[in-house]
Amino acid sequence: MKNLLIISSKKYLSKKISDDIFKTVEKNNLKYDVFDVESDSKELNKIDPDLIISIGGDGTALKAMRVAWEKNTSLITIGPGRLGYLVSSSENLGNILKSWKNEDYDVVKRKAIIQNNDLSLPAFNEVVIIKNSPTRILDLELSMYGQKVKLRADGLKFYQLHLALPHTITLLVVQLFKII
Repeated sequence: MKNLLIISSKKYLSKKISDDIFKTVEKNNLKYDVFDVESDSKELNKIDPDLIISIGGDGTALKAMRVAWEKNTSLITIGPGRLGYLVSSSENLGNILKSWKNEDYDVVKRKAIIQNNDLSLPAFNEVVIIKNSPTRILDLELSMYGQKVKLRADGLKFYQLHLALPHTITLLVVQLFKII
């Protein structure tokens, strides 16, 4: 039997959206564990999920992305309905879970941002480079995919365009994705 891990916070676990998601998971006869993001992460070592669902805002989604990255598993991020750039609506979750259970689905693969091939600190959304003193200017030389750029700036921000959408669009569709 396939195992789900639902990651959320106490704040969202008490909301109707969580009840609806639990009912959808149970309706699909899926076994699941629930992990509170404020809990001790050592408990996560005991869980080996086939799929992770996060319920909450962008902060919860980012924590769930880290877990999915470490466990090399796929992820669905569900938001409570307010503005969120990294979360989507739970509208078609039932269909996604049914397809996943029947192994009739596609996984959208998204890359983490990695610095100097160091896999211990993946970034899933953005990276900011700044000096300690905001009045100082940085002389930067960037190299990416064989192209070099030199510039002077007070800082630099790199965005990972989550799920191939601009950073200003909220997702309306549930997607199953995996960070590679």
